[in-house]
Amino acid sequence: MICIAQRSRIVIRRGFSLIEAMGLMMVLGMVMVLVGTTIHRVSLTQKMTLGCVRYSKTLEDLRYRLCMDTKNAQQLEVQASGVRLMATEGRTIEYSVDAGFIVRNAKSNEGVVIGQNRWRVGAQRLTADLDSSGAIPLATFQLNIDRQLSSIFGATGQGSPTVDNSNGMETVRWVSRLGREAR
Repeated sequence: MICIAQRSRIVIRRGFSLIEAMGLMMVLGMVMVLVGTTIHRVSLTQKMTLGCVRYSKTLEDLRYRLCMDTKNAQQLEVQASGVRLMATEGRTIEYSVDAGFIVRNAKSNEGVVIGQNRWRVGAQRLTADLDSSGAIPLATFQLNIDRQLSSIFGATGQGSPTVDNSNGMETVRWVSRLGREAR
């Protein structure tokens, strides 16, 4: 008898076939697209959040300065361009609206500007009302802000108890006592 012995061949592959490599590249491409859109959304959300925080901080700074000036003032005068606060020593502080900015001019007795601040809030109009019925007069300030700008930057933040969304404007109201409080 004759026996033919066959050797078994063991094939060792060293790499991927073309089909496997293309499949891997396709899966990695889909993962990169999903991750890329997620990263883009996160960066847009971060930009919007930072804009909201900056806008809220700007409104809070404006509110604080306006309330402190009101507490130090003895008279309040509403003008067509804004609000004028007068202190006992003759110094005046004027708040006005200029191209979306609220401008604060501190003036000396002679009318010379001794300090100026500007807040970019998309302001359209600043008005005030004075209620002198109580022992300490109460000033109510109303700031009309362009709705498009405020929606870009987000909510109006602290210090704005009332927000009215009518007529394409955001209306923010602040209340402060006029003059130093009685001890």
